[in-house]
Amino acid sequence: MRKLLVSVLALCLLLSLAACGQGGGEPGPDGKPPAVQTDDPEKMGLADLAGSWEMVSGEIEGFTFSVEEGGMVAYLDITEDGIATYREIQTYEPVEIHDNMAVEMQDNALYDGCPNSAWCAQLITDDTDVEYYVTLFDRDTLRLMQYSYFEGEEYPVVFLATFRRMASEAEIADSLSQLREQLQDGDYVCGVAYLGICDGAYADAIRGQLRGTGYIEAYPFLPECQWVDWFGYELYCVVPRDPNASVAVNVWDPFSGEDGEVLYRSESGDPIIIQCNGDEGYNPNTHVTIVDSDGSSVDFFPMLDSGALDVPDRNDPWMYDFTLEGAVKNEMPDAEDIVGDWATYEVIDGNGDSRVCGLSLYGDGTGEYWYGEPYSDIIERFSGTWEISSGVLTLELFLVGGVAYDEGVEPYDYWAQFDVSVWPDGSMTLLHTGGLPLLYGMNSQPVDFVRAMG
Repeated sequence: MRKLLVSVLALCLLLSLAACGQGGGEPGPDGKPPAVQTDDPEKMGLADLAGSWEMVSGEIEGFTFSVEEGGMVAYLDITEDGIATYREIQTYEPVEIHDNMAVEMQDNALYDGCPNSAWCAQLITDDTDVEYYVTLFDRDTLRLMQYSYFEGEEYPVVFLATFRRMASEAEIADSLSQLREQLQDGDYVCGVAYLGICDGAYADAIRGQLRGTGYIEAYPFLPECQWVDWFGYELYCVVPRDPNASVAVNVWDPFSGEDGEVLYRSESGDPIIIQCNGDEGYNPNTHVTIVDSDGSSVDFFPMLDSGALDVPDRNDPWMYDFTLEGAVKNEMPDAEDIVGDWATYEVIDGNGDSRVCGLSLYGDGTGEYWYGEPYSDIIERFSGTWEISSGVLTLELFLVGGVAYDEGVEPYDYWAQFDVSVWPDGSMTLLHTGGLPLLYGMNSQPVDFVRAMG
């Protein structure tokens, strides 16, 4: 987060919190909020804060961004007895963790103009460089304010974030049970869904990967799945019908037709997510075997067929395809789908440096590409032409500007090709397949773009 907090908000945000006190609804004789449920957030309190929360958007200096645009996710867990844990993940690595924070209710608004004007709560941490305050906008929407204090700065940096309540353990278990009932009713041995593509194994951030696709809402158990990773970008969820089934995932060599290394083995029948299938003709590269406790067995190779999940025998189905309609990428986007301004706000290049990239594709076939440091100068800017054919984007550009250009780097040609995927939420993924990559050291890697703001 501290990579994001690079400038100070208006001083008015700093004046919004007053002295600590007990609040958050109408407390009873024991000082605790009433047990009666209410839809009025101003009458809610500590008991209503309890649960697991996931960040969906943030705000700095009036600029609001989604977690995808910010390149990070954050989670907040609050127990019924008032103990909070905050976890923050950027580029799929934890960068900030605060646990065992006491929750202290206050009878003032989180900030001036806050929709909940009756109360907020402070999360007490031993870290003197940061402060956390939260409130509720409704039963399932939490607002967090973070103050970060930096040496030499007169005022703290203020970050606002909106969180959504996550599914409870009961809801997660119920969603898995309901899917297994469907499998049982249809006499399917297993259910499989194609979830999309990703650029790395980051099981703790799977919610970010699936956000906007509808999968989390339909199948809350997905973030709890065991992750099995084998050199690829495609994601598949496999759910055995039998919770006591034997499940094995092996490396598969499509050339020799033989199994290799055992990647995963379990006798519990737990659902798993498999990341597999690269972009160099080695598809499929994993082999799944499931054996029910009643002796029924199946084996298959997670893969796509013409953009849809490959179901071995749809006339005599033993595999249930629970891929969500509309949740899969557009396999063959055309020029109309990608014309416009695009950006990716935090990518790590081959040197480990954080970069921001911008791509403009104009309707007349001309375009621009640039990259630079976050909240800083453009390092290199290219201009030229582009075209798309059969879902493959070709860029033919020439270095025309940026800090490197100004410092004397000789102009050079930039030619590259990418497989393009356009997603239902409007985002776009470029998977490098030829020529120069978007950034140093990122050959054959996908990069996610969103429509540029402003």
